[in-house]
Amino acid sequence: MPPQKQLTLFVTFHVQPSRIEEWKTAHRPVWAACAAEPECIYFDVFQSAEKPGQFRLVEVWDESREWFETKQLTKPYYATLWEKSRPTWER
Repeated sequence: MPPQKQLTLFVTFHVQPSRIEEWKTAHRPVWAACAAEPECIYFDVFQSAEKPGQFRLVEVWDESREWFETKQLTKPYYATLWEKSRPTWER
């Protein structure tokens, strides 16, 4: 049996506390779009109770890193995300 391709991503965002809702609004459509992708096995978002501006995304994809970088990250919904999200980042 050939080895399966699989990619797990852990992404942390540090958001300005006063802009948390703006950050969530920018990300919600992308979360939904990613979760609907056939290659997406798991996608969840966690908000820190101790640091409310800290968010951790956990994603598992049934594909390789190369596929993720060349096929998934090039989808149009990411371009809009970065435009809306970047101003809310604390660091």
